[in-house]
Amino acid sequence: SSQMTLGVALVTGAGRGIGRAIALRLAKDGFNIALNDIRQTDGLEDLKKEIKKTGREAFECIADVSKEVQVRSMVDATVNQLGGLDVMVANAGICVPKPFMEGNDLLTLYCATKFAVRSLTQSAALALKPHGITVNAYAPGLVDTAMVANLREDMKNFVEPSMLDATYGQMGSPDQIAKLVSYLACKEAQFITGKACTSPLFQFRCEPYSLGETIDQARV
Repeated sequence: SSQMTLGVALVTGAGRGIGRAIALRLAKDGFNIALNDIRQTDGLEDLKKEIKKTGREAFECIADVSKEVQVRSMVDATVNQLGGLDVMVANAGICVPKPFMEGNDLLTLYCATKFAVRSLTQSAALALKPHGITVNAYAPGLVDTAMVANLREDMKNFVEPSMLDATYGQMGSPDQIAKLVSYLACKEAQFITGKACTSPLFQFRCEPYSLGETIDQARV
């Protein structure tokens, strides 16, 4: 492209939802985009075409981000295809809820990994600071995506309905999260690192439940 580029961004889980919105937003900002997902889909191909209409380059790199070998190959392919890597958005994720008392509570494990991400973000930020690399996390909460719609439906059988509502009666949109990532990826945000960015607008509505009520429910 004859347009000036801001660099190269790799977005995992780019086939739909938040990942798709982030990839498109960063392309509009001026980044060439490596589009990752675990499998080839029509949505990924359509997104590549849409990005190219903005004047930016895009290519698909299919990989399972839970496999280190595949992640390394994905990064190498991005550098070889687009000439470098300036922004990495580790967006891919899944959530399979099950009741806590079943002994195999995948939702609890999911939440635990999110707190682990906060610690990892801070540790990586410290380690990479000497190299001029910032590391931040975004915690979107309830966002209007297909995954969240499926999650809300699956959880109806074992979670109070009010806990599945957004705090102020509305969910966030993928485009809103993409705007946050867009800012974190820009030069003006170079002073921000080691942060987990969130908003109370997008959190589970848990305030009606006191600690005592939660303990009583756990004893049942």
